This record gives sequence, C-alpha cells and structure tokens, in this order.
Amino acid sequence: MKTIADSSQLPCLMLPIDRNLLLVPNNCVAEVVNSGLASAIASSVTLGTLQWRDNEVPIVSVEGMLGRTLPRDYQFKQAAIVIGLSAPERLPYFAIALAGMPRLRNLSPAEVGLLDISKSGSAGEKEDVIQSRVQVDGIEMLVPDWEYLERQILQTLYGDGSWSEDGDSVEDQSPEGQSIENLSDSAENKDH
Repeated sequence: MKTIADSSQLPCLMLPIDRNLLLVPNNCVAEVVNSGLASAIASSVTLGTLQWRDNEVPIVSVEGMLGRTLPRDYQFKQAAIVIGLSAPERLPYFAIALAGMPRLRNLSPAEVGLLDISKSGSAGEKEDVIQSRVQVDGIEMLVPDWEYLERQILQTLYGDGSWSEDGDSVEDQSPEGQSIENLSDSAENKDH
C-alpha cells in the first residue's frame, strides 16, 4: 500500500453511503442538510431535486452510479450540498444522498493509504465514478471522480452532456488532476 507524500493536513468529510464512505475535502461541501426530495427524476444517477437556499439542487445517488440497485423504499435523511467545480454556470451545486451523518476528520497524507482500485470493490460495480480507493485507520473509503459525477448529472438534466452554454467540452473546462489536494485547491478558489 502506497501513501500520499505530503506533510500537510486536510480537513475531510467522510460521507456515509450504502456500504461505503466517500472521502471528500471539507471545503467542497457547502452544507449538510436534513431534507427530502422536492421533485423526482426517473434516473439511476439523479434521484430528483431538493430545495436549498431558494434553489432546486439535483440530488444524486452514488450507489446508483456504482450500478447498485436501490431499494424500492430508498429514503435518505441527509444530503451533502456539494460545490460544482467543472461547470459552475450550469451546475453550481448538487447534492449527494447520504445514509447517515458525515464525520469531519483532519487527515495527513501519511494517514491515507492508496489501494489498488482493480483489486477492490464489489463484483459488477461500475468504477467510473470512483477516482481512487483509500484506506484510513483500516477502513476502505471511496474518493469520487468529480468530473465524471458532474458529467453524469449534466447528461441527466440536459441530455446533451455539454458543460456550458457556449458548448465547451469537459476537457476544455475541467480542473487538471483529480486528487484530494487538487479538489481542495479548486474549491478554495470558488468559496464565496
């Protein structure tokens, strides 16, 4: 197992989803809310929308993106409102449905072990939404691929997969690299 080579600490949120934890930089999450759907969308990616600060924010199921079947009575109690990084003019925020309350943890790279993504996960899962698998204190966590996640949301909402009003592609607008450190830098530049 390799470790990330850097000595700084990064405040991270561990977001519980069904059978896993997502590990994301704290500054990528605007707020955690207790809420249900304002409207429903028939998609394995986007569950619907929720009302947040006078906006309808699309809410996604990472489980659905992984190819898992959601229970018929699937309900979530919390959602993480996440800052859109790749196409803020079309997707300034989106929400991730959570299976429980997130936990904040300051992590140094020495505490985060990178796992071989090809040897992890459940059979039949779609790995596109996962940028990497890591281990913290013996617990496996998933680091989402924000570019892929946002592209899937936009394709569900707009049906065309384009990222902006002027037709720029994903490659033209996405941030370089998708490590936790890069996501942190990108989110800091977008903080209000």
